[in-house]
Amino acid sequence: MTVMKIRDLLILTLISVTFFAPTVSAQPGEIGLVRNPAIPAAPPVHKRSVQGKPCKVFVPLGAAATFCPDEDMLGSNTAEINYTQCNAIQGTLEIADTCVTYQHSGGSTTDIVCLEICDSNGLCNEYEIAFISGPRINLPFFDDFSSTQIYPDPGRWLDRDVFVNSTLAERPLTVGVATFDGLNENGNPYGEREGFSDDLTSAFMDLSSETEVYFSFFAQPRGVGIKPRIKDSLVVDFRNQAGEWVRVWQMEGLPNSYPLINPAPDFAYNRIAVADSFLHANFQFRFRNKSKNEGLQELWHVDYVRLGSDELTQDQFRDIAFRYLPTPILDPYSSMPSNQFRIGEVRRNIISHLNNLDQVNLTMNDPTLTIAHEGQTLLRRTFIEPVDLWLLTPGATSFDFDMNDQGSNNYESLQTALFDLLNPGEDYQISSQLNFDRGDEIIGGNSNNQVVRSTYFSNYYAYDDGTAESALIDRGETGVATTTFAVEFHNNIPDELQGLQLHIPHIEGNSSNQLFNLYVWIDSLDDEPEWKQVAAKVYYADTYYDTLQGFTTYAFLDSNDQKISIPIPEGKFYVGWEQIDISGVKIPVGFDLNSPAGINFFFYNVGQGWVNGANSGLRQGSLMVRPVMGSESVIPTDTKSYENWEELTVFPNPSREIIYLNGLDNNPEGVIQVYDLTGRSVLQQALESSVDVRNIQAGIYLLKVINFTDHKLSAQLIEIVK
Repeated sequence: MTVMKIRDLLILTLISVTFFAPTVSAQPGEIGLVRNPAIPAAPPVHKRSVQGKPCKVFVPLGAAATFCPDEDMLGSNTAEINYTQCNAIQGTLEIADTCVTYQHSGGSTTDIVCLEICDSNGLCNEYEIAFISGPRINLPFFDDFSSTQIYPDPGRWLDRDVFVNSTLAERPLTVGVATFDGLNENGNPYGEREGFSDDLTSAFMDLSSETEVYFSFFAQPRGVGIKPRIKDSLVVDFRNQAGEWVRVWQMEGLPNSYPLINPAPDFAYNRIAVADSFLHANFQFRFRNKSKNEGLQELWHVDYVRLGSDELTQDQFRDIAFRYLPTPILDPYSSMPSNQFRIGEVRRNIISHLNNLDQVNLTMNDPTLTIAHEGQTLLRRTFIEPVDLWLLTPGATSFDFDMNDQGSNNYESLQTALFDLLNPGEDYQISSQLNFDRGDEIIGGNSNNQVVRSTYFSNYYAYDDGTAESALIDRGETGVATTTFAVEFHNNIPDELQGLQLHIPHIEGNSSNQLFNLYVWIDSLDDEPEWKQVAAKVYYADTYYDTLQGFTTYAFLDSNDQKISIPIPEGKFYVGWEQIDISGVKIPVGFDLNSPAGINFFFYNVGQGWVNGANSGLRQGSLMVRPVMGSESVIPTDTKSYENWEELTVFPNPSREIIYLNGLDNNPEGVIQVYDLTGRSVLQQALESSVDVRNIQAGIYLLKVINFTDHKLSAQLIEIVK
């Protein structure tokens, strides 16, 4: 087994950078992901024309809280104030003068109250008041965001604005960070003028009997995203005994002069002594960021948040943590069709990255790799090595685990197990888990001793992990040859190519009026493709609710616009595209920077021959392009204009067994679909009043409900727990 020390590499910024190769006059350019406000976004939860984001009021379970509008809301000419329930609420309301008191009952919830303030001229403004209830928790407080995905842990945090992920930070301390941006909890831009964006608010803590408490965390601006400007600060507020938020820390963003080619700054350690005035029974803290409120930009990342004793909150502490997910079990694909799997597709080694966060050497136990499918173990291997090999010096280290260490035949055994398991035409999710034990880590430190990655066998090929950190476009202008893009794949047996999935993110204007050609080459790239489809139109998948991750599906069509399949023999084939008119808005395709191997299979041509992406000067990554194979025709992205189904609600959410749909009138015909976070369909059924989710693994999913009768559509995130 090889042990490698991680080196910090030069990382190029995401923002509008053009890279030039010496042999061509133009080539693809990499640009950042910025949602275009002109693109239709999902409506707000309560579909009201409200003034800004909801006003948040936090309430301990079983307690009461009062909200009063401030002077800016009331103005100088207020004639009438009305409070109403936006929806059914769990608590009770008592209105006195201009204020409303909310008495909580039941479990943790968010109850929305609507406030209408009208002046003497009859002009009214509407506001939403969110009464958010949550528990009191005990010290010490710890979260390194390694045990949740998408949303923060509701046992520690009371709001859901931030994005918990393992892809957007550079050189993280541990796997998982909380990312602050300009998107709300549903993934849509706040759409307001620039100012405060995401909140991350803690549960309540009783500090009334404490005498010495410290608060610490690590923060990084930008990561692999778009940098925050100097005024796009990250702040920390503490809640005092009167319920007021008091600013105790803030950090400015990066200056315009910050070099584009520089890596993001390291995660910076920060510690604050909690003043005696905050040592009360309903203490809370919160993080907030400022941004343009336009999209996935002006990023801040927070990690390793602690509240407790002096010893617990130091900058160095006893913890060994995974920093990244393990490499996929396939090489080079992240996903492939079940019928195409053959001996030799499995990766021979698993690379993992760890971090010793202490100032002294620490030893971990022998790590174990477990590869399984729906509870069936396909391989379990403990890597037994001399003790000194697991002695980690302070800082980052990576391990290259040989599947056949010490003369074993794990590599061959896993290939055989997969080959025996996979049936053509069926879908499989294979999990690879890497974990180790260490008994004397800091409180909470064992949560980052395990990482899990899923590999999918379905009906498509993919090099990407389903999430774009950047995008590629044709950087050419009028008078310059257009760029033809192509991605290479390999069939082990003859198959049928049914369509193509592209991740087309919202950036640099609205490209939905742009056209492009689709191409297929067989065996080798040359000037004339074996198949061409001209004048395909751009569709933004997240606008049409195709999948959570925004893959637009294109079926291959003949000259009569009828679906066709393209026979692909054994061996190499290529799928590609070319924008027809590059004088206007450019068509972007998602670029996954966390799957670097895909750069070796990306090619482009600006009229002077094909250039491999690995020789282009671009960062290493995978274009998010997925050819769909098999005997079944694809369902293309639905481009009909559906009305948002405002009346439809689902409950309970989270759910363990059954999710019920409320608002089904007249027994409409339709379909219910559930997608996982990679955009893979995990359930589809006719439209009924309930959905059985007991056979779906725990996690965050997109529930899509289509009403064919009334031409309505609902799409929302659900959480399944076990």
